[in-house]
Amino acid sequence: AFVVFNFLAYGTTPMVARAVGRSDPARAGELAVQALTLAVLTGLGAMVLLQLFAGPIVGLMGATGELRESALTYLRIRAFAGPAVLIVIAGHGIFRGWQDTRTPLWLTLGINLVNLVLDPLLIFGFGWGLAGAAWATIVAQWVGAGLFLWTLLGRRRVQMGIELHLPKLRDLLPFVQVGGALGVRTVSLVGTMTLTTAVATRLGAVEVAAHQIAMQLWLLLALVIDALAVTGQALVARYRDIDDDRRASSAGSRPRPTARAAADRLLWWGGVTGLGLAGLFFVTAPVLPALFTDEGATIAAARDLLPFVIWMQPLNALVFVWDGIFMGAEAFALLARQMMLSAFG
Repeated sequence: AFVVFNFLAYGTTPMVARAVGRSDPARAGELAVQALTLAVLTGLGAMVLLQLFAGPIVGLMGATGELRESALTYLRIRAFAGPAVLIVIAGHGIFRGWQDTRTPLWLTLGINLVNLVLDPLLIFGFGWGLAGAAWATIVAQWVGAGLFLWTLLGRRRVQMGIELHLPKLRDLLPFVQVGGALGVRTVSLVGTMTLTTAVATRLGAVEVAAHQIAMQLWLLLALVIDALAVTGQALVARYRDIDDDRRASSAGSRPRPTARAAADRLLWWGGVTGLGLAGLFFVTAPVLPALFTDEGATIAAARDLLPFVIWMQPLNALVFVWDGIFMGAEAFALLARQMMLSAFG
């Protein structure tokens, strides 16, 4: 549900990067405030909808009996983190636009440290079980939102050109327009994953458990490659204006566009990284499922799924990097159409 709003990162990064590339920190600051405002509004809306429709949502996913009750408990607790999650997503987009990846790294490590400490304490120490896992995550996410807001609106506010004011609704329209295209893209992408989870749930407990192991490993690899995609968003967006200036000032010469050079280099790194990840997971495949469970049937079923996860990595890497490059070029409508075609296929 919250990933649908990742346009707050993917849309914010290129817009802020272009403002930074034009040496216009005031515009970058305005975009930051608008992104954070929209994060709070959409986060509150998502939280309310998830609370109201938690039952039907879990029903659509095929959960019944004990699984349904556990899923409802977890979903309703996690829903309260809606605004926090989207503030963090927007914060990542703002920092990436400034090509500052170290600050969000340290803040994210802090978020995960809180979660790491609270998980065993609440799950086992207090005996809250699955609800404890949800509460640990929600506390960590709100701590993270506070850290991002403190950094953006406090310690780094002047440096990043941020002025505290409430933007008008019309100021949010560019984000809404970008969010529409990226929303279609994300729903097409996440919708296929959600559908496969719903199908696996209806097959049985072993099948859905194995599916989740494979899915988590796939997402881990995707997030590794996403580092190159995010780099593409920031660099291509920033270099676009530099390229325009070079073309305007060149007298008949054709210098190689900086954005094109950055895109080519990132695609090369993407291919190499995809091959490396495939090789690493091929070697460790026999032990990977056992990191998640000690149930033999689930481990066996998960091992049957791992070849798909492993051998898709080189292609996945190139697709993810291309995704970031087109986002940097702000070709959001193109990405939406391509993902819809892929989902229907």
